[in-house]
Amino acid sequence: ASSTERTSRRSGDGAGPAVQQRLQPPHLGHLALLPFVMLLQMILLTGISLLLSSITAILHDVKNVVRIVMRLLFYFSPILYGFEKINKLPDSVVALYTLNPFVGILELNRAIWFPDELSHAGISWVSAVLPTIVLSFCLFALGWSVFARLERAVLKEL
Repeated sequence: ASSTERTSRRSGDGAGPAVQQRLQPPHLGHLALLPFVMLLQMILLTGISLLLSSITAILHDVKNVVRIVMRLLFYFSPILYGFEKINKLPDSVVALYTLNPFVGILELNRAIWFPDELSHAGISWVSAVLPTIVLSFCLFALGWSVFARLERAVLKEL
């Protein structure tokens, strides 16, 4: 077979419409959200880092609890599955699920690279991302205040 025949076979001519739709490149408007997602993720992770670093320096057993909580957050985040699977559960479970701040960040990343992902899940962009924005800024403020309050005690421990 010639190289053009192999290329046409690999191009997805026999693939279903769902596969062809997922293989479309992201729209530039969706890629414009990437800096926003990165900034939001930075704010969230900075807040968590400030909070945990100051507490862990004083209470050494916190690192064991953090390991367990991180594992739970991994399984309760849409890393391995999309929001469409969670959306089939009762509304109270979905509302509790969206309180995980990593849900909005991961769904935004998925929506950037697979633009129709949120609409296929049957949810609005705001309901998926608004809790993440609020929780990210709240965790940042909490982390900043705890770090500022415990800074001297942490320096004495080190």
